[in-house]
Amino acid sequence: MSGRSDSIVGHYASPILDLEVVAGPGGLRLGFQGVPDHYRPRLVPTDDPARFLVHGGPIGGAEIEFEMGQEGVTLSAGPFRLVKGEPPQAPPYRSGAGLLLGELTDDPARDGVFAGLAAEVAGMTGDALQWTLEYPKHEFLRYLMARGQFIFHGSPHADIDEFAPRRTSLEIFNVGGHGNLGAVYGTDDPIWAMWFAVIDRSKLTGSIRNGVMAFDAEDGSVVRVYEFSVHHEHLPNPPLRTGMLYVLPRAPFNRIPFYPGGPLSDEWASEVPVHPVARLAIEPSDFPFSDRIGGHDDGDLIRYDQLSDEVESALVGAEAFPGGFEMRVAPTEELRAAIDEYRELSARLLPDVRRDVGDEVDGIISIRVSGPPAYLQVVERQLTRLGLLP
Repeated sequence: MSGRSDSIVGHYASPILDLEVVAGPGGLRLGFQGVPDHYRPRLVPTDDPARFLVHGGPIGGAEIEFEMGQEGVTLSAGPFRLVKGEPPQAPPYRSGAGLLLGELTDDPARDGVFAGLAAEVAGMTGDALQWTLEYPKHEFLRYLMARGQFIFHGSPHADIDEFAPRRTSLEIFNVGGHGNLGAVYGTDDPIWAMWFAVIDRSKLTGSIRNGVMAFDAEDGSVVRVYEFSVHHEHLPNPPLRTGMLYVLPRAPFNRIPFYPGGPLSDEWASEVPVHPVARLAIEPSDFPFSDRIGGHDDGDLIRYDQLSDEVESALVGAEAFPGGFEMRVAPTEELRAAIDEYRELSARLLPDVRRDVGDEVDGIISIRVSGPPAYLQVVERQLTRLGLLP
């Protein structure tokens, strides 16, 4: 490709991320939904006109490459690949991306109260924090975040005394290798963690999309940009419930990179069990974005879940092999007709999972699966529950 800025300026998209390359007086920048202009990361040229270093923002320090191929211009950062094209037409429901939370104003009286409460939290051994203050809970949690001592974990369950390093759900579109670890997950951002406390996943179809990215400006200021989204059919009233925000010790956690060798995310993981320091009940009204949750289209995922249920109902045997499992399926006529669709949706939604579907022999289809630790944990529990593994 020529390396000229006008050839790479434009909109880029992947299944879960949209961004823009924009040109301005200071050169090329990356634009993300909701991010003010002066926080946009700069693209610093290298000796290769197709390669740039990202300066600032959540992927600061990453190298990105533009390439001209059969699909047109693509942008690559590590394993992530975005294709240039026209911006998608806005759907008839609000987006959950690009959410901003206002800065806390200076309040010495409030901060004095919070300092005393933070000292109380640091000395707790897992007990529930009884909230009697007039201030919003999220303001105190943001105060705790600024101290850099803790990791936060949201849950609908109020009685967790030990977090074990295992996963009970999977992350779709996961190509970076960090989303499906067999580990205790948490974040240094309590606002993100509050989402998992209040969203009632038992009443949802499809996936939830959520996260936070921090962008820094040249003057040293930082803005944190959030996303909270459910399948659009659950709008305008996403199911919320009372949950628990757990304060965890930071020591056993390591910050997870967006991809191996890449910049660090706001997600942290512990490969050993973790005991909470404190816990705080969270009502939906405590979550500062409860009235701004957005929607996305999960039609493909819902269809894949239907096909997965058909596969599960047709299982007649299974066994483990090093690094995975082999499942034997006696397919119905409906499943035979949809097996290629099942294979294609699996490859697209779970790119870090290998699923080899064999030809039907004597009325049986063999499906061999392998993937990251969390995926194998989920499959093993399912097969054990069905009585197909000891």
